Amino acid sequence: MEYFRFSFTHSVIQVTADTQNVDMLTHNLSSEDQYNNRLHYFETGMQHDIKLICGHDTAKANFFLYEKEGDPESCSSFLISFPAPPDENEDRTFVFDDRILKTGKLTFTITGSAIVNTPALNL
Repeated sequence: MEYFRFSFTHSVIQVTADTQNVDMLTHNLSSEDQYNNRLHYFETGMQHDIKLICGHDTAKANFFLYEKEGDPESCSSFLISFPAPPDENEDRTFVFDDRILKTGKLTFTITGSAIVNTPALNL
């Protein structure tokens, strides 16, 4: 398995073009129901909108964890794992097709060489 951690700090994520320093969990909410729906999405539903493309293979997340510190100024983190690809030298394209924040599809590529050259931790 390969693990990835994505952390979104409030100063980095911009939900709309003119918004800065927002908490993606509470931004633009008008009711407690909307908060609960967003929290539920981050905890369980979001993982179904994430995939990793490696070569001709597309993998769904096989482990997903949403973390939010109690401090309102803290970042939101998502720990996601995918099955290891057959060829570790292949580039990986991360795809998140957002349904809640209305940011649209987010994609970025991680080169295989960046992953292969990541230092290993020996215990």
